Amino acid sequence: MKSMKIKSDICVDTTFSFEILLYVILSFLLVSAVLMIHYSPSVYRAYVAEDGPLEWIATLSLLSTAVICLQRSIQNVQEKGRLFKIFYIVAAVVFLFGVGEELSWGQRIFHRESSEFFVEHNLQEETNFHNLSLDSFNINKVIFGSIMGAGIGLFLIVLPLAYSKSNSIRKIADRIGVPVPRKYQSAGILAGAYPIT
Repeated sequence: MKSMKIKSDICVDTTFSFEILLYVILSFLLVSAVLMIHYSPSVYRAYVAEDGPLEWIATLSLLSTAVICLQRSIQNVQEKGRLFKIFYIVAAVVFLFGVGEELSWGQRIFHRESSEFFVEHNLQEETNFHNLSLDSFNINKVIFGSIMGAGIGLFLIVLPLAYSKSNSIRKIADRIGVPVPRKYQSAGILAGAYPIT
């Protein structure tokens, strides 16, 4: 029992240390972006441009999250149950889809031309879905803007409140394995989104 307690403490310490490192990096990026906006707009535009540093940071973050989700779907399957596994597999697929979208499904990496459909309907003439505009329906604005924004808001703000006040929601979230963000984590993510908006 004592060795298990020591192992658990080491795991918690490692996770906490990694989280602190992430916040240091996030703070550095946030401060750098704010300084660029005010003192060097041209550098900021290069920072947020297509294939720029911010896009690659986002891509690597999405890829890392997908790998973590796949890892969690494999670990503790018998202990957590089928819903836990399904949730993290679906989450991994969603994040991998995000990676594909950020990279325009490898179009610029492999120097592929867009098909006629994407040239005609994609606002940047790239092979991705988040820049599609079909007649008056702007997919980026509606799905990847309003709907995804509302979903992120529910996850960062509404879910933690509901989790803390409702036993039924807490049981469901724990059973599925939904990672409920803490207040400081929600604040950090929202603050980190500032340079993108």
